[in-house]
Amino acid sequence: MQLMPYMKAASPFGALMVCAGLIAAATTTSVQAQIPASERQVLLNLYNSTNGDFWGQNTGWNGAAGTECAPAPNAWFGITCDAAGTHVTEIDLGYNFLSGPVPDLSALTALQVFDADVNSLTGSIPPLSGLPALYLFDVTGNSLTGSIPSLSGMSNLQFFYVGANQLSGSIPTLTALPNLQSIYVNDNRLTGSIPALGSLSALYAFEASTNQLTGTIPALSGLTNLSLFAAEFNRLTGPIPALTNLPGLTFLNVDHNQLSGSIPALTGLGNLVSIAVDHNQLTGSPPVPPSPSQLVNGSSVLCPNPLTPTPSSTWDAATGITPWYSACDPIFANGFE
Repeated sequence: MQLMPYMKAASPFGALMVCAGLIAAATTTSVQAQIPASERQVLLNLYNSTNGDFWGQNTGWNGAAGTECAPAPNAWFGITCDAAGTHVTEIDLGYNFLSGPVPDLSALTALQVFDADVNSLTGSIPPLSGLPALYLFDVTGNSLTGSIPSLSGMSNLQFFYVGANQLSGSIPTLTALPNLQSIYVNDNRLTGSIPALGSLSALYAFEASTNQLTGTIPALSGLTNLSLFAAEFNRLTGPIPALTNLPGLTFLNVDHNQLSGSIPALTGLGNLVSIAVDHNQLTGSPPVPPSPSQLVNGSSVLCPNPLTPTPSSTWDAATGITPWYSACDPIFANGFE
C-alpha cells in the first residue's frame, strides 16, 4: 500500500530519465539488428556486378546500413534475413533481369537459398563449399560458363539446379551429400562420367540430359526415393544398370546414347509411367512391363534399337505403336510384319 504514494511523488525529471532509458535501449537494439558489414558488401557487389539499376525489381537496394532486413515497404527486394535481422538467409532474384557475373558469396555464412534462375548471368559459378547452410541453389536458364564448383562438405544441400547454361567440365563428386534430393545439370556442355549416386539416399531426381557425358550409367539400385533419372542425349555406353529396389521410379529417360545389352527387368517398379530407351544399341526382347502396369499409353519409346520383335499388346499401348517394334527395323517401317 506504500506504492501509490511513492509513484505520485515521482518527479517529472525521473519520468524523463525512464523514457530516455527506454529510447536508448530501443536504439541499442536497432543498432545491433544489422547484418555484418561483410554480408552487406556481398549484397552491394551483387547489385553492382549484375546491373542492379536495370533489374525488374530493386526496391530498397543500396539503402543505408541496417535497412537490408527492414520490414516492408523498406525491405531490400528478394532479401530474407533470420529472425534477429543479423544474417542474410535468402536471396531470391529469379526472373529479374540480372546480367553479369555472380560475385563471391562466401561471406554469407548463414545463406540458405540463392535463387537467380532465368536471368542473363554470365561468368562462372562462384565457390559454394564455404556456404554450409545452403540448401537450395538455382541458377537455371542463364549464360554461365566454366565448371560446376565443388559441393564437398555441403551436407545441408537439398536442391541444386544449374541446367540450361553453358557449363563445361565434369559433374563434381556427389558423395557426402546426405540430404541431396534434386540435381539438375541438363542442357550444358558437360563431359566426363556420371559420378556415383549410391550414397544419395534422399535423391529424388537426377537430370543430366543434353550434355556430352561419357562412360557408363552408375548403379541405381537401392535409391528408394528416386523418381526421375534422365540422361538422354549424351554419349553414354555400356548397359542400363539393374533397376531393382527402386519403388519410387516414375520416369527413366536414357534415349539417344550408345547403350548396349538388354533392357533390364522392370519388376517391382509399380510407379513407373514412362521409359525412353530409343536410339541406342540395345538388343534382346523387351522385359515384361510392371504388373499391374502403370505405363501411360503412348509415353514410352523403345525404338529404334535392334531389339527382338516380340509381340506384346502392353508395349503396343505403352509406345502408342502397333506393333511396338515397327520402328526398330527398316523392314517394318511401312507397317509390314
